[in-house]
Amino acid sequence: MYPVIFKIYGLTVYSYGAMLALAFLLAIVTAVFRAQKLKIDSQVIFDLGIVVILSGVLGARLFFVLLNFSYYAKNPAEIIRMDKGGLVVLGGVIVSIIIVYIYCRVKRLDPFDIADIVAPSLSLGQAVGRLGCFLNGCCWGIPTGLPIGVCFPPRDFMPAEYWGIPLHPVQLYNTFGNLILFCFLSYIFKKRKVKGEVFAFYLILHPILRFGMEFLRGDNEKAFAGLTVFQIMSIFLFIAGVIMMAVIRKNKKLKVKSGKK
Repeated sequence: MYPVIFKIYGLTVYSYGAMLALAFLLAIVTAVFRAQKLKIDSQVIFDLGIVVILSGVLGARLFFVLLNFSYYAKNPAEIIRMDKGGLVVLGGVIVSIIIVYIYCRVKRLDPFDIADIVAPSLSLGQAVGRLGCFLNGCCWGIPTGLPIGVCFPPRDFMPAEYWGIPLHPVQLYNTFGNLILFCFLSYIFKKRKVKGEVFAFYLILHPILRFGMEFLRGDNEKAFAGLTVFQIMSIFLFIAGVIMMAVIRKNKKLKVKSGKK
């Protein structure tokens, strides 16, 4: 793969970091566009974008470190080495939701409108971010005999048994799935009838995608009942999304007025 894009004057530009930067940029730009539809100041979204970036990355890294605590306890200096990969997307989403809610309360913003604005951008950002995983060679899939299989070169964080054999390009599957989800959520945003509906759909549909993709992942161990930690987290997020959808649709105060988004 291409973990390093180029080196110039002692500066190394990693594909993983570059794709993350692009993901955040596209996420913020598309969120600003939707915010304008609701007549929300673009600066609010830019500021919120910084909050999401910081809380998302820190949350995603924190979850990864906790899930691999035995390794990082022995190698604490590796905690900040994100150039090798090592972000738990679901962890970043959970932490971001909490921080963004607090931010909305402090700034007196409607958390449901903000959640609907951000939801499609989350999927777009994850789609681009997974391209970074593919280029970096992390988050690899299980062996496959299909023509679509990809052989990754030896990497120090990949078990030797996966070196040089065709693996499911699960990173690309995730990219494709998240792009579809982005398009669907963008459509729902234009047609939404209840505030929070778009975000509720995200909480329902993204966990389904992640749950399925985990069966093709070769880097995550089973934790309970044959499921990985991320599948268990996905189940809880899915339930939260279903409950949220049921609650908001019964709340008349969250109805979107006709002619307004």
